[in-house]
Amino acid sequence: MFAFVYGAMMQNFAVVNQDEQMLVARRFSIIIFSAALLVGVIKCSTHWMFAVVGENLTVRLRKTVFSRMLQKEIGWFDLPENKVCVLTSRLAVDATIVKRVGGNQLGLVAIAVSSLIVSLGVALAASWKLTIANLVFIPFLIAAGFAYGKDIKGSAQRNMDTAEQGGKIASEAISNIRTVAALTVEAKFEKKFCSFFESFVRKERLYAAKAGLFFGFSQTIPQFVVAFYYGAHLVSQDEIEFQDIFKVALALIMASMTIGRATSFAPDAYQAKVAANHIFDLLDRKSRIQIGLCGDECPLECRGEVTLDDIEFTYPSRPDAIILRGLTVTIKPGQRVALVGQSGCGKSTCVSLVERFYDTSRGCVRIDGIDIRSLDVQWVRAQLALVSQEPVLFNTTIYDNIAYGDNTRTPTMDEVIDVAKKANIHNFIASLPLGYDTTVGEGGSQLSGGQKQRIAIARALLRNPRILLFDEATSALDTESEKLVQEALERAQEGRTCIVIVHRLSTIRSADKIVVMQEGVVVEEGTHDELMARESFYHRLVQKQVLAPSSETSGELCIVNEEH
Repeated sequence: MFAFVYGAMMQNFAVVNQDEQMLVARRFSIIIFSAALLVGVIKCSTHWMFAVVGENLTVRLRKTVFSRMLQKEIGWFDLPENKVCVLTSRLAVDATIVKRVGGNQLGLVAIAVSSLIVSLGVALAASWKLTIANLVFIPFLIAAGFAYGKDIKGSAQRNMDTAEQGGKIASEAISNIRTVAALTVEAKFEKKFCSFFESFVRKERLYAAKAGLFFGFSQTIPQFVVAFYYGAHLVSQDEIEFQDIFKVALALIMASMTIGRATSFAPDAYQAKVAANHIFDLLDRKSRIQIGLCGDECPLECRGEVTLDDIEFTYPSRPDAIILRGLTVTIKPGQRVALVGQSGCGKSTCVSLVERFYDTSRGCVRIDGIDIRSLDVQWVRAQLALVSQEPVLFNTTIYDNIAYGDNTRTPTMDEVIDVAKKANIHNFIASLPLGYDTTVGEGGSQLSGGQKQRIAIARALLRNPRILLFDEATSALDTESEKLVQEALERAQEGRTCIVIVHRLSTIRSADKIVVMQEGVVVEEGTHDELMARESFYHRLVQKQVLAPSSETSGELCIVNEEH
């Protein structure tokens, strides 16, 4: 429109009569003012609409990605490419990058396309010969654009990879800041982080030079030299009017400027493509342990019988390391069974398989004689309660942390207090100024290890499980805290099937059955007295612990710091 009006105005300058010239000038001024208002309203509306679309897209992406993350099996999170810093980047960074081309920039691209079509129409209407003469330069710009785009694509991928790798370094240092400070290696991590990005910057300098060459070439606009030269020739041949030259030139100028602004977002577009690929790879990947599948069984009751039948297992992150080798264990309803053995023999792995955090490579885990792979995952986990060596508390109130034990309803305060009493933690909570409304801090940082452990036991009791799993529940506690926790554990075990992993063998002498493991297999099982009478593996473990009490915390006997 501007090209058409401006071309007509140029013709008005040739009018000799000043009154007539002013009349036409006023008319065009009104037209331009009206057009400016219209364009302003349209651009304001366009900006608002695309901004809303972009925000909605970002929110939906984050909700969907977070939901899919929570549905993945535990083994997926063990893989190096799925570390916490990478996954949080998917939520915080990738969704925002995709939004860049789904919001206002998408509106600019739409405006650029429409401007190009309208401008070409105006230019062709004014003079098709002059327009075609100017379009001969378009293939060169397109070729340069493809070359530029190829460089951008590689740079965008490098940028995303660098951000992820740098994030891993930063996350590792910050999440372990106490250890970093204790070892005084702050400078080492800083140097590692900075050197990583310095190498990236060196690679990007070449890309920046190429980008500058393309942008400079796209702005030289040699076609406008042709427009005026060839336009003058056409005017001399009486094929067009001189104002048509301005119509064609300005129409193409406006189109070029709009396209130039749109192409300046090409780096963002390629980064968005890389980010979108990451997101869709995550969304398309189906969990190996899917929750809520149609046809999964949900028995009306659970007796608490657990069977591990000829189990062979390797972790997804370490497929070459066989953890369990044909392990078979049967636990009857109501039995208290202890798993003992040296660190790394696979005791904690057994607990993870019962929880169905992982599926077996061979054999199966059964609850009440039913393969847990045919049972609904949520039903299976509702029958279980796990108390681990390092209990996880959320940054909310004590009441909420205990209430998380039963998500099928909202527990009453009386119910929470009742399980807290059974876990030997009520008196401590009652002594706090805010009582059960006290916030525990991130990871329970405001509480001691024994206090966190007893809150975790209270949470497990509120769940009212048929099967209790204790994985080194007292190994990290001092003697006084261990005594309180041990009393709570004994109360919790009443009337339930219990699988206990311990590091102090004296605490499991009363177990109904002790299973001794070595290198992923069961080497012997029986009661404490039966195993001591055999004078074999278990007897040697007990003798070592009696003769060398200090080894209890060294990791020699059982699993003080066993990862799996």
